Amino acid sequence: MEKSDWNTIRKQFPRKGLSRATLLIWMCDLLLIGFSLFLFQLKGVYIILSWFFLTIALLHTYLLQHEATHNALSKSSTVNDSLGHFFSWLIFMPYLSRKRSHVLHHRYTGHPTLGPANKRAIEFFSVLSDDMSRKLELIWKYWIPLFVLNDRVGLWRDPFQNTHKNHDSLSLKKERNYSILYILLYLLALIVLFRTSLLVTVLFWYLPALIFLFYLEELVNLPHHAETPLLGKEEKPLHFSKQYLVSHSCKHVPIWSNIFLLNFNRHIPHHLFPWVPWDQLPRLEDKIRMNIAPYIIEEKTRNEIKWSITNRKRSILDIIGHYFDKR
Repeated sequence: MEKSDWNTIRKQFPRKGLSRATLLIWMCDLLLIGFSLFLFQLKGVYIILSWFFLTIALLHTYLLQHEATHNALSKSSTVNDSLGHFFSWLIFMPYLSRKRSHVLHHRYTGHPTLGPANKRAIEFFSVLSDDMSRKLELIWKYWIPLFVLNDRVGLWRDPFQNTHKNHDSLSLKKERNYSILYILLYLLALIVLFRTSLLVTVLFWYLPALIFLFYLEELVNLPHHAETPLLGKEEKPLHFSKQYLVSHSCKHVPIWSNIFLLNFNRHIPHHLFPWVPWDQLPRLEDKIRMNIAPYIIEEKTRNEIKWSITNRKRSILDIIGHYFDKR
């Protein structure tokens, strides 16, 4: 896509306030959480259904937190960040670290050192011993969400790493302070639940759904950037208008894509225009198709479920080996 075409489309999608579609999703999620609690109290097979409905609500929490990192929930940065902190706390992810990491991911998509998620993955995988490589293959084969867990741990640790050139900057200090606040609030919640004899019940209700969320995160995220070209360390970062070269979309599946994933599968449009909210992505994708050859879009569109099932049978090093020199 030429920058002139990109600018033309950009003007057609200005930032907007909180949408009715997002409010409707919140209302539905509150109902899902309440229904999940109701089913959980019935016990038996209803507990599995309870986890299912809670997982859907947590998946939406993750996706709406993602919207907040792009200031796509509201025109007000205060509203965006307040909601972002709330959503992040629920899914055990520090919001400010996630926001910084994700903004840099979009700015430096496909870059091995400037893109934080790529950098974390490369640093992790490039120092593997042969023994660890064999264990990694088993982890990959049995669908353990290693990438999500590695990224979660990395986000918690990152602001505390003194390797940052600006380790003493106000922004990093703020990230550290909020991370500490999150931990204190978790401890407070545990104490309150323990004192009210609800700790075991709540943990048994909430933690399985959270674990299922980790699996879903990996399922819907990996196909977007796995096996895409990686820029050289000295290469200039790609402008938004060219980021379809290093990303994929996932095939649109009715209900699954629109209602469960909130159009997160439309990843190429999202990378071209990251501030556009989820409910406008279908219209945006139609606009983009007129400016990028349709065959390119088709070639770079995957079915995330089919891709995951197929590639779990392959070696993980074959899939991401081009991202680093293991030796």
